[in-house]
This record gives sequence, C-alpha cells and structure tokens, in this order.
Amino acid sequence: MGECKCCEDGCGKDIRVSFCPRCNSRNVGFVFGFGNLFGVIPKMKCRDCDFDAASFPILITSEEELKRAIEGMKMKREAKKKVVKKVVKKKVVKKKREVKRK
Repeated sequence: MGECKCCEDGCGKDIRVSFCPRCNSRNVGFVFGFGNLFGVIPKMKCRDCDFDAASFPILITSEEELKRAIEGMKMKREAKKKVVKKVVKKKVVKKKREVKRK
C-alpha cells in the first residue's frame, strides 16, 4: 500500500469528530433552515444542550489512539464495578454478624 494523504504520519487513518464546546457531547449536526438553505450561513447545533454556532471544534485523532482510549475507559469502568461489588459484600457480611450477636 502507498502512503495515505489523510493523516500526518501516512500510516493510519485520521478520525475527525465534531463536539460541542459547552457539554463535550458528540451528538452535534447541521441545522437546515431558510438561512442556510442555499449554503449562505451554515449552522451547527448540539442535540443535547441546544447550543448552536456557525461551526464546532473538530477533534482529529488516529484510529489507534481512539482504540487505546476506549480500552482505558473500559478498564476503568470494570475496576469501578469491582470496587462497588466489594463494598456491597462487606455490608452484607457486617449485617450477618450483627444478627448473630443479638
């Protein structure tokens, strides 16, 4: 394969994601109304917080970095679940001991 022209390195795919600067949501899109019907005034709007602007910031990242970030978030979520399960188990054990003492 030849070098790609879409990324800086020439080795991986770049992913471009628009996001809302107010709530950091990726749920954004163009609003089609009379003002921008003919392409005169483009307008974007966040569907979560209703913030609108002419354009939103674009995050440019490589596919590898995105996969690493997703894996990191999954590991944090799993670790958090394990901690919650341990806390719940300790509470159950304490309640059983209190019942036996009475």
